[in-house]
Amino acid sequence: MPVIKLKINQIWKAVVLFFIFFGANKAWSQSLTIDYSDTVYLNTSNNKFLGYSVMDSNEIATKRVFLAGENHTFLESNSLLWVQNIKYLHSNAGVRNVLMEAGGSIGWLVNQYVQTGDTFYLSAITEYTFDEYSESFKSLKRFNNKLDSTEKIKVIGIDLERSAPLALKVLSMLMPKDKTPHDSISLHIEAIEGMVKYQEIEKLEESEEDKQDPFKIFKYLGKSYRERPTIRRVIDNFYGHKEYYKDFLGDNFNQFEDVVYGLKKALEWFDMEEDDATQGYIFREQYMFGRFREVYDSNAGGYYGQFGRCHTTKTRVDQNTCKWYAFKSFANRLSEDPNLGLADKVFTMGILYKNGDEDEDFGESTEKVNEIFYEMDELRVLLVDFKTNEVLASTFEANFDMLFFNTCFPSEKHPYFHRFDDPTTFNILAGQYYSYDFDLTSLAQSIPGAIPSEYSNPITLYAFSYSNKNYSESGRVFMSRSVIGGFKSVNQSTTAGNSTKLSGFMWNTHYLFDLLPNVKAVDIAPGLSLGYTRLKLMVDRTDATGTASLDDGFLGTESKSIYYNPAITTGWIFSVGFNLGALSLFGEMGQQFDLSNKNWRGNGQLLTGGPETSISGKFFSVGIGFNFEG
Repeated sequence: MPVIKLKINQIWKAVVLFFIFFGANKAWSQSLTIDYSDTVYLNTSNNKFLGYSVMDSNEIATKRVFLAGENHTFLESNSLLWVQNIKYLHSNAGVRNVLMEAGGSIGWLVNQYVQTGDTFYLSAITEYTFDEYSESFKSLKRFNNKLDSTEKIKVIGIDLERSAPLALKVLSMLMPKDKTPHDSISLHIEAIEGMVKYQEIEKLEESEEDKQDPFKIFKYLGKSYRERPTIRRVIDNFYGHKEYYKDFLGDNFNQFEDVVYGLKKALEWFDMEEDDATQGYIFREQYMFGRFREVYDSNAGGYYGQFGRCHTTKTRVDQNTCKWYAFKSFANRLSEDPNLGLADKVFTMGILYKNGDEDEDFGESTEKVNEIFYEMDELRVLLVDFKTNEVLASTFEANFDMLFFNTCFPSEKHPYFHRFDDPTTFNILAGQYYSYDFDLTSLAQSIPGAIPSEYSNPITLYAFSYSNKNYSESGRVFMSRSVIGGFKSVNQSTTAGNSTKLSGFMWNTHYLFDLLPNVKAVDIAPGLSLGYTRLKLMVDRTDATGTASLDDGFLGTESKSIYYNPAITTGWIFSVGFNLGALSLFGEMGQQFDLSNKNWRGNGQLLTGGPETSISGKFFSVGIGFNFEG
């Protein structure tokens, strides 16, 4: 009894300590109280400005440029917040201009729609951008309709023309349909029209997700033309014959020239990106800054832009989820340029995400960030002024003036992770060597005079495989590898005067999940396999008196028999690959399981009295191949 009493006391103490600790921890966690009547209201159908009270006291009327830094994965909530921020800043800070992290082509397209409401522009927007963007542009247009002419919102695209299909579409929209171009430019005018027509036909053959993917930047390969070489020729022709384009385009010439210039600079940037050159990041920031300088003095009112978070940090981009990008951000350039005079007139807001930043290290503020998210309900957006919180200020104050905390979820339908610089497929045509550890003991014992050791060694397969790497909507990478090959035959003459030949073939598909989706040089991928294997045994016998045989159907003193052992197989696999430019080296190991009847077949019949052979066993493989991107 004393022993039992001691255990009960220990359990009781543990329970008491648990509730004390849990209660204290819960009380600490709930030290922050969320006022849900003051969270951002994402219903864009009205002009309620709930959630912005902390911004009212920040003298925002003295600012000229407002920037919010987002994670593009959260497409739906970002789009709704974009509209609400514009409305609030228009009413409270005199914002009249919206900067888009997009090329001049889409900026023109959206601005034309927002100003006129013409569905001619909306149809192109709907066809070439995400549905969520289209809806936000509609909301902005409805808001603009209610404003006086001097108060209306203007939309400006200041990024490179990274979406070639949309840029080409806008070029075609700017061209007159009732005017014949000069012979010096007609070839290229028709080429633009042809590309647009072809890409729109091709879009009809794609899935809904593919249709909404504007990030097919210069990777949009038509079945009968290549986009980049075609665009290069259009650009060269334009700059060689500008006078003929002016005559042909009339009032649309300046906008046409703007898009062509954006494409020209985008090609330069894309070459840097394709080489993984650091200059690409700097080049893009410089381009957006240069575009902003061009429009800054020509438009009345303030500016608002909602860009990727790395573009909106006031200091150099070296922290807050951009740690290795040590370059001057767009916001940093605005603040430091002596000619613009915006040193104290740029207001930046970082957007943090409960379902997107859970793995981020925000230094001393990580625990406080998690505490705020812990207390927030899902599907909420909270604006926080961290100047009164020393912990948050220590991490964020140098880069942002305020923080949005977002507990919405990423967009499942159109995530940003399907990036413009990732190939949609990654193909390998490879030769592989496999070694399978099948148990062939019972087979060897059933062949009169056979040498069992010849069947005890791992059986070898020489195969070719074709791999396909697919970037999923969530950013995960899945690979499928189709393998087909033949087993190296095992030939022997037995001591009983028989000769045998064991051979066969295998077809297998491996479904793999890449653990390092952002590391192109290395693939580490576990997965599953499903396949079909068939072993074939040919037996030439000169003595039918043996007591052990595969079946008892032999007649006479000589016979030749063929036996088969087909099998449906599954199993697990672990693959490691190294991608060295056009060359790929990889190795695999795994376990295969035979799901079929283990008996052999002869003369179309299942031989129930013969040996059983399982196609189960461990295997390893090495291979070499060539990489092709498409």
